[in-house]
Amino acid sequence: MYIPQTQRKGNKMKKILFVCMLIAILACALGSCNSSDLQQETTSATPQETNVTTPQGITVTTPEETTPKIPEETTTKAPEEIDSPKNNLAYKVNEDGVTCTVTGLGKCKDTDIRIDETIDGYRVTAIGNNAFFMNTNLTSVTIPDSVIIIGDSAFTFCSKLTSVTIGNSVTTIEKAAFASCKALRSITIPDSVTVIGDMAFSSCENITDVTLGNSVITIGEAAFQTCFALTDITIPDSVTTIGTYAFNSCTNLANVELGDSIITIDYGAFYECKALKTVTIPDSVTTIGDHAFNFCRSLTSVTIGDSVTYIGECAFIACNQLESLTIGNSVTTIGMAAFDGCEKLTSVIIPNSVDDIPYRAFSMCRSLESVTIGNSVTSIGAFGFYGCSNLTSITIGESVTAIGDYAFEGCSVLSDVILPDSVTSIGMWAFYQCYGLTSITIPDSVITIGERAFKFCQNLESVTIGNSVIDIGSEAFAECNNLASLTIGNSVTTIGDYAFDSCLSLTSVTIPASVTFIGEWAFHYCRNLKSITFENPNGWWCTQEDDATSGMELSASDLSNPATAAQYLGSFSYPTYFNYYWHRTE
Repeated sequence: MYIPQTQRKGNKMKKILFVCMLIAILACALGSCNSSDLQQETTSATPQETNVTTPQGITVTTPEETTPKIPEETTTKAPEEIDSPKNNLAYKVNEDGVTCTVTGLGKCKDTDIRIDETIDGYRVTAIGNNAFFMNTNLTSVTIPDSVIIIGDSAFTFCSKLTSVTIGNSVTTIEKAAFASCKALRSITIPDSVTVIGDMAFSSCENITDVTLGNSVITIGEAAFQTCFALTDITIPDSVTTIGTYAFNSCTNLANVELGDSIITIDYGAFYECKALKTVTIPDSVTTIGDHAFNFCRSLTSVTIGDSVTYIGECAFIACNQLESLTIGNSVTTIGMAAFDGCEKLTSVIIPNSVDDIPYRAFSMCRSLESVTIGNSVTSIGAFGFYGCSNLTSITIGESVTAIGDYAFEGCSVLSDVILPDSVTSIGMWAFYQCYGLTSITIPDSVITIGERAFKFCQNLESVTIGNSVIDIGSEAFAECNNLASLTIGNSVTTIGDYAFDSCLSLTSVTIPASVTFIGEWAFHYCRNLKSITFENPNGWWCTQEDDATSGMELSASDLSNPATAAQYLGSFSYPTYFNYYWHRTE
């Protein structure tokens, strides 16, 4: 079909207009879409309303927050450690936000330091742990009145520190705070201080003067240990405890004044204070610890107060110049070796309160001449008075039941011993080598006499063995060369090996009927023994085997003859059986 040219042009224009309209419609559609999104975002950002019912039953419409609220900080957290712009000392703010602790020198180059009461507006209340540890340039420090605590090792090994001023508010000087400050010459502890910590001034070797404030309660462990130059110390009345090794090895400490509130002088408190001369333990003290005054070699006089109940082990051991000792009347316990080696001690009175004299309590007190043992003591321990070579007399209390092994061994001039009726046992070697002893009466209460109990008592002339003794130990009276009179009690069943060996002056013996065993060599080398009377000569047999159950029978008629019996038991002339074990069968 033929279309005119003008008509064709009209159709073309229509197409162009249609396209333009289409584009406009699309643009409007897109614009509407964007407007909807914007409205939706705006709507989402607006809080949604929710209904809330109160406890009273009223419904309230409240906006609901869709995002969490960020709390506002009311304070600004301080840095953990700061160098002060004022004096360059390092510090940290404490948890309260208003005080601080000095932690070190920071950028400070000074050798003489005066710490201000405030730093950057914060009040200084503490010197921190290790704050100036091993600062070898620091020569002096002034601690302000605001400080309460001086921390652990705060000034340890400050080897050039010569001057310290401690403020009047400090209450505690912590562990090793000034330890090994070897140039420090003096220190004054203010009245505010209650605790001097362990090793606080330990090894301040050149310190000569220490003043303790009147509020100190505790002097810690090794607080002034090895302060070699310290010569005097006054412990105020406020102090209750002197800690372990508190003044250990203060070798020039000559004078100590102990306050009236001290309760405990702890282990080794004045150990090896070689210059210390006198000590008076106040009545407040109840305990003198082990080794408390060990090796105080210049100590001449000790008075122990009436409240002390315990004197520790080795408390005064090797105080070899100690001449005068007064033990208070409340002491119940004297520790092992408490006065061992007090070589110049001349007399001792053990009060009635003491219940035991333990191992080596007064051993090697070579100048000790007299001892009185109170009536509450129940036992004299092993080596109790061993080696007291000048001891001449001893009074043993009426409650003593046991005299221990070696108790008086080597008391070579002991001449007077009275054993009370309470004693039940005499230990081995108890009076060994008591050369001065001339007579001894074993009371009826005693049951056993230990081996070598009186061996080498060479001047012993008379022995009476009580009627309760059952066992005479081996060598019990051996080498008692002058023993001439012997009475054996009627309960004895056993006479041990060598019991009376070499009793050269013994001429006659009666063996009571109770005896069932006589050990080998029991009367060996009793060369003057001419008469042995057997109260019961029947049933005896002998053997060279100590555990035999049978042996060679001994004639009752022979043993009924005192001369023959003496030959059998003590002579070298044949026939003799002195080196046999003798048994009697009932």
